[in-house]
Amino acid sequence: MKKALSLTLFVCASAWCTSGWCEVKKLDPGVVNDWMRATVLSESDDTELKRIVQIETMNDWRQSQTSYHVKYEVTNSSCNRTLTFNITNETGRSKYPYWVERIEESQDSESKQYAKPRVLVKTYKHGQSISKVQDLNVEYKIHDGSPILVVSDQRDLERILRAFSSGTTARIRLIAFQDVSTFVLPLRGFSEMESWFHEHCPLDTTESNSKKEIPAS
Repeated sequence: MKKALSLTLFVCASAWCTSGWCEVKKLDPGVVNDWMRATVLSESDDTELKRIVQIETMNDWRQSQTSYHVKYEVTNSSCNRTLTFNITNETGRSKYPYWVERIEESQDSESKQYAKPRVLVKTYKHGQSISKVQDLNVEYKIHDGSPILVVSDQRDLERILRAFSSGTTARIRLIAFQDVSTFVLPLRGFSEMESWFHEHCPLDTTESNSKKEIPAS
């Protein structure tokens, strides 16, 4: 449990990398409900270190006060992948700032240990279900002082990325502490970017059956 609730500080715009300080280069303009691309470059020699696709989505951009952020990162040298979920209010601040205190409490073996978070995902194509409900292996972490949920299990990531590339939408259910959030993730544009963000690290085409799935409903 303590390992699952590990506390990690991520720095996005200025990240320390093995070859020096890094910077993020945005390739696509900032929009809501559509996927954007970015690269992380080494400041010392402009070497590309990482490729990122990310989205900020709202259930209703005209009225919603909640934004759901999904970010997929691929490290070019190691082909390590991560998928990150974050929930903010209309000002860009975490919707659940008290999560930070709970995560920190979980670092102390004498403190209360909280249940591990869950992310449930089901994908659709033109309204028709194309996958079972996938129960992803998730960790609590902290990014720039805000709590996030991170999927780093590589088998989980390969499975969910295949589903994302095949679908048009996904329904995401986030369960952390006593909070539950559900949102629809638009997948239009995601598959078109796949050749770009997997250029250096192609996905293994071999399906894995080792991860649990919840029967479709």
